[in-house]
Amino acid sequence: VLRFGKPIEYVALAFYVLFVLLVFLLVITSGNISASILGGRNMLLFLPFGLFVSFLINRGLIDASLVRKNIILVGFIAAFLGVLEVLTDGIILNILGYDPNYTGSEYFKPVSSYLGFVRATGGISDALIFGYLMAFSSFIVLFQMIYKNKPFWINVFYFVLFVLSFSAMIFAMTRGAFVVFFFGLFLILFFGLNFKNRIILLILSLLICVLFIQTEYGQAMIVRFFGNEQHSVSSSNYRIYMALDSIKTLIDNPLGIGLGTQGAGMKFLSEDTRINTDNYFFYVMLEVGILGFILVFLMNLIQFCLVRKTSHRYMSLFMFFGYFICGALSSALISPVFSIFYCVYLGVVYCFFFFFSSRRRHTRFKC
Repeated sequence: VLRFGKPIEYVALAFYVLFVLLVFLLVITSGNISASILGGRNMLLFLPFGLFVSFLINRGLIDASLVRKNIILVGFIAAFLGVLEVLTDGIILNILGYDPNYTGSEYFKPVSSYLGFVRATGGISDALIFGYLMAFSSFIVLFQMIYKNKPFWINVFYFVLFVLSFSAMIFAMTRGAFVVFFFGLFLILFFGLNFKNRIILLILSLLICVLFIQTEYGQAMIVRFFGNEQHSVSSSNYRIYMALDSIKTLIDNPLGIGLGTQGAGMKFLSEDTRINTDNYFFYVMLEVGILGFILVFLMNLIQFCLVRKTSHRYMSLFMFFGYFICGALSSALISPVFSIFYCVYLGVVYCFFFFFSSRRRHTRFKC
């Protein structure tokens, strides 16, 4: 039996139940039940993952260390495939049997490019989602390297994993992913290390940045971030237009325009009602309205409140701000692959707080 240990957990559960009721109401009042059910599934399935995983760990039903290792393994496999994809110019995905048009869209293909360079996707939907996945994976591995003393060979192993994940993130050429990762690096530098190690990591980071800038991918990323290359400029301007368009639509439709209208359920609709947002928060508001977004926001905020007092506070801050950076700059949180990866690890991080606050006198949490 799963038990709730803190009053705030009941509040999180209450918000989730209210959101479930809201989604159910939207489904039964929808003009297209099939589209609404698919949209509702995407909205409901991933939200409670962090709390659910933490409850399972706390009750001893699953092992936190095993969950963490599997998360790292998933990141390693995806990173390895992404790097291999770039080195083989995308041929590896064809060998593995990927359909070049499996998304049915010209904008989302398993093999894409920018300025003539292949963007790594790891076979996961598209380069944007893969880039964010690798940003979180890189930070998680870096966190495992430094948060406590380990045998030298284990640190070497983690270093190899970090280089692979970080390289895959570079090859994805996703701008928001770089923002997320370097925000995490900033947290480690100023909150997670003593002065000596802080200086060492800072020098190594600067050295890596200087060496990276000298590469062709580094030059392409500079153009992508700061240059006047037409695609980058038009992409940035289009993001502003999409945000303004979303705000205008929400002013006219504060209850949203319907479940499934922005993603999964579109194939059941007779007309295209999607409003391109490239923003997770606007995506949620357009599907479930402002009230639904408030419930989602409060539930996520409570999950982050639960991890704010962990023994590794900068990891909690990274998961918190990484979520908002990712949501504001992309719709990657809609992806099942990325959402499950993120939410499961959030549950592991939460267990640091839950375990130490309730059982620190009896035993030691192994994670």
